[in-house]
Amino acid sequence: MVIFRDVGLNWPAWPVQLTAIAIVLGVLILRRDDWSDRNVRLQFLGFVLVFCVVFNHRAERQSAVIALCGMVIWYLSSPRSAWRTALFAVVYFLVGLTGATLMPHAIKRILAPEVRFSIPLTILWLVMLFDLVIVRKTGSAIAETR
Repeated sequence: MVIFRDVGLNWPAWPVQLTAIAIVLGVLILRRDDWSDRNVRLQFLGFVLVFCVVFNHRAERQSAVIALCGMVIWYLSSPRSAWRTALFAVVYFLVGLTGATLMPHAIKRILAPEVRFSIPLTILWLVMLFDLVIVRKTGSAIAETR
């Protein structure tokens, strides 16, 4: 929601949030046949946790814990791949570590708050959406072999 405001779109938050809720419910309906697969349920849980932070118009830095928990659940329930590990590491560094008090202020000054919080979580949410919707054929085949 911060990204919309920073771009100059001063819309009310509810139309964007309503659209995002429709997307979440659409994913839920789309994957209803795969709901017996534990990994799909865990990936969806992670997706919803990140959604709760990304589309919260009053999200604060402390809300990052919720999104990072969702990211960890999604990562551990997804098949291992180099791009997932790289995405996990980059988002964890930008959201988790740069928000810590131990991080030098020089690094915090270089990276704008949007780059450290909003943008990585939005990209993560979109990747999770892609993973749940587009890559669902692969997930279904893996679930059937178990």
